[in-house]
Amino acid sequence: MVFDVLENGALTNLCFETYKEPEQDSEPETQNAYLIFHSYGQYWIYPLEFALHMPDDYIELKNKATIGFKTLKRVNETLYKIESAANLLYESAGGSNDWTESISQIKYVYTVELHPPDDMNDAHAHFTFILPLTFIERVEQETYAGLIGRILFNYLTTKYQVFGLDQHTNISPKYQLEYRDPIKAKPILPLSLDKFFQYDITDRIKLHKIIQEQKIETIIHLEAIGETDPDIEKISRVNIEGTKNVFEAPGVRHIIYASSVITVFGYLTREPYLSILNGTFDDTTMLKDLRKLTIADDPPIPDLQTPGNIAYSQSKIIGKQMATDIVKNSSKSIICARFGWINV
Repeated sequence: MVFDVLENGALTNLCFETYKEPEQDSEPETQNAYLIFHSYGQYWIYPLEFALHMPDDYIELKNKATIGFKTLKRVNETLYKIESAANLLYESAGGSNDWTESISQIKYVYTVELHPPDDMNDAHAHFTFILPLTFIERVEQETYAGLIGRILFNYLTTKYQVFGLDQHTNISPKYQLEYRDPIKAKPILPLSLDKFFQYDITDRIKLHKIIQEQKIETIIHLEAIGETDPDIEKISRVNIEGTKNVFEAPGVRHIIYASSVITVFGYLTREPYLSILNGTFDDTTMLKDLRKLTIADDPPIPDLQTPGNIAYSQSKIIGKQMATDIVKNSSKSIICARFGWINV
C-alpha cells in the first residue's frame, strides 16, 4: 500500500496546523528543537533512549531542560526529574528522540512526561493517564509557561541585560538563573536581587519607580491573568489596569505586548474556519474561501465560550486599542503580538 502523505487533508496555507512543508524538515521550527509531550511521570527526558551512555552535548541538554523546568515550577510548584531516558527509566530501542538527535541532527530533543508523578506516595498518582479536567488545565498553563520562559531567557540573556519584574519571588528565570557555559559546566547561579523586583502590576507608583530607577527603556509585557481564573473581575482589572500602567511608564521607548490568538477566536463560529475546527474542511470546495486573517482587514472577534474567555479576550482587545492610542499620541513604539497555542 502506498500513502500519499501530502495530498488529502494537507494544506498549503502555512497558518494552519495541517500545513504541508515543501520537504521534510524544511521549516526552521523543525530544525532546532523537537519536543514530545506525553503522560505520565513528571519527567523531563533527553537522549539517549537505547543506551546508558550520554550524548556529547548532554550537559547543555540538561542545562536547557533545567531552565525550562524552573520556569514551569513557578506556576504550581510542580517538580520534574531531569535525566536521559535510559538512565532515568530504562533502555528502549526505536524511539523517535534518538533518531531525531542522531539522524536529523536536531540540537534540542526532549520528551516531557506530564502530571501526575510516577510516585505512589503522591495523592494524584492514581490518576495515571486519566487526568481530571481541572488538572489538565493546570498542566497546560504551567507547561506553556516553561516553554516561553526557556526560549525567551536563552535568547535575551546572551545579548542584553535583563531585569525581571513579577509578583512572586520564586518564578522567573530572569533572576533565578544566569547563562551556563555547557563546556565548562559551571553550576547554575542565582541572579543578584538587583535584577529582580517583586511588585504588583496594578501598583502604578511602584512599577514606575522601578522602571525609572533602573532606566528601563524596553519592556516585554507578558504578565496577565488567564481565562481559566475563576475571578472574572480580577482578569479584567489586572489585564487592563496593569497593561495601562506598563504602557504609560515614563522613560520607556519600546514595548512588546503579548496579546493572544483568543482575540480572533470568534471567527471559529464562521465558515470556513468552523469547518476546520470541526474537521469537515473540504479542500475541493472550500479552499478558495480560505485566507489569512490580518489586523488591517479583520477586526477582533472575542471568544464567547465562557465568562473567563470573554473577559480575557476582551482585555487583550482593549490592550491593543490602548497601545494604538498611545502610539498615535507619543513617541513610544508598541508591538502587539498575538500568541498562539501549543499543539501536543
